[in-house]
Amino acid sequence: MIANIDIENFRCFEKTNIEGFKRINLITGKNNVGKTALLEAIYFLIDRTQNFPITRTDETNERKNNFFNSNTQNEITISSINSDLNRIILIHKFNNMNNNRSLPVLQSYQIKLIFDKNHQFPQLPNLAAAFDKLEINGFGKIILEAIQKIDTSIAEIRTFSNYPRVLFLRKINEEKYQPINYFGDAIQKIARYVVNILELKTSLKSNKILLVDEIENGLHYAAQEEFWQMLFTLCIDYDIQLFATTHSLEMIRAFEKIASKYEDEAAYFEMARHPKTNRIIGLKHDIEALGYALETDTKIRGEV
Repeated sequence: MIANIDIENFRCFEKTNIEGFKRINLITGKNNVGKTALLEAIYFLIDRTQNFPITRTDETNERKNNFFNSNTQNEITISSINSDLNRIILIHKFNNMNNNRSLPVLQSYQIKLIFDKNHQFPQLPNLAAAFDKLEINGFGKIILEAIQKIDTSIAEIRTFSNYPRVLFLRKINEEKYQPINYFGDAIQKIARYVVNILELKTSLKSNKILLVDEIENGLHYAAQEEFWQMLFTLCIDYDIQLFATTHSLEMIRAFEKIASKYEDEAAYFEMARHPKTNRIIGLKHDIEALGYALETDTKIRGEV
């Protein structure tokens, strides 16, 4: 597992070090303090098969935006030490788009980045096909049980050969199946999360990492504790490290309630700017301190 990260000259990071990652890591903070950029930094540090850094086009100005203050004279450096005390490093220079591969593809790592309900790296273009593959290997029940935590009326999940790209759900006491997108964002996201977790589980790689941006989107607060319980259980059972970002106080409260049962496995990070240097910092709160802060209404999301 990744234990820390050092980031220099990448996006909003001039020079930032964050220490103390655990198996389940929740990251918060105000807008524009690097929550999403942190996930991207972790992803591109590990997965050298993707183009780095993220660009929407091949335009020069677009690529410049990946460098802090568009300063392309300095190289981007991202490095980490994992739990085995092995150091990994990524170096990227603006004038050589291929020199970021300072190491070969990290053979012992498998990593996935989910940044909305439909998009991720590496791509998962067909959720139904991924479900079928997992169902054949005996994991379909786990996906159904995860969906039932959001909607207890769901009785079955399956695919049909006439609609190879669509997952269908059937409710209790109903005969007709409906496409999963009829059931709202929360169920679609849960299905995608669990399919990705199970795909990581089936990987032969020894280090498995899931990154999820704005994990609260689409989830009603009443289901958030069960949602976190599911994530903790699956990630611990399948030896997966999770990094997730959130803006939601309700999501943080739900996280703390479940994390308090797994204090050695969980960590909470508040990203903010240093009052003197204005550099981004990552403040780690242990779970007991987070619980106290929530009880006393202490500001723990970068509020001023």
